[in-house]
Amino acid sequence: MGPYRPPTAKKAAEARRAGARRAAGPLAKAAHFDGARGRIVVELNRQCSIAFDPAVYPYLAQASHAELEEIEILAAGTAINFPRIDVSLS
Repeated sequence: MGPYRPPTAKKAAEARRAGARRAAGPLAKAAHFDGARGRIVVELNRQCSIAFDPAVYPYLAQASHAELEEIEILAAGTAINFPRIDVSLS
């Protein structure tokens, strides 16, 4: 690894713009596993929710209901994490 080089002004400005876009949302504010429907439900800060079948993600397809029930919100709402199986989605 080479020596640290601070970002250029252009790269720093791009990073600030990207951060502002992420902060504008939509962001996850809660998430749970709906075992009856077999779906992960993510409540967003925009007064709506999304639900998806965990089978569409290879790392979640073989997870048990107990593993899917424990969900954390990460990175101020830009990601969800399943700590029992060490899988994060953003």
